[in-house]
Amino acid sequence: MAHTWPLASAPHRLSLNHNSDAQLNALLRDEPGDVLLAEMPFYPPDAVVENGEYVLNATGHWRPVMNGYSGVTPMSYRRHAETLWYFPQARAFPTLQAAGATHVMVHLEKFGAEAADVVRSLDGRPDLRLIAADRDGHRLYRLVRE
Repeated sequence: MAHTWPLASAPHRLSLNHNSDAQLNALLRDEPGDVLLAEMPFYPPDAVVENGEYVLNATGHWRPVMNGYSGVTPMSYRRHAETLWYFPQARAFPTLQAAGATHVMVHLEKFGAEAADVVRSLDGRPDLRLIAADRDGHRLYRLVRE
């Protein structure tokens, strides 16, 4: 920690988060109450390396992320990945709800040619509200409890 001082004292404020994904994630700092973010796509249980970007972006808001934290892949990740891997299909949403997820960050660029279909699927869901989007294909949603 001494080697990264003063960054270690306030990484959410002092780190260079000039990319649009980190800026959208930073919106979570101002969300009231408890927040649990799920970053999508959620990779299969054994593909934990791909989540590194998601875990690093969490320093922009310091809220819990279902994908893991600080280089740790919790056992809950493996359990959730069994169904969240299928996001945005309907079978992924009960897992998000049961885990207590409050927000979903969608990285459309990682869905490739299916990105437009993902947007159409999500825009039609009554349990999601779009909070913000950027020109790079990142979309932050609030999960609405019924």
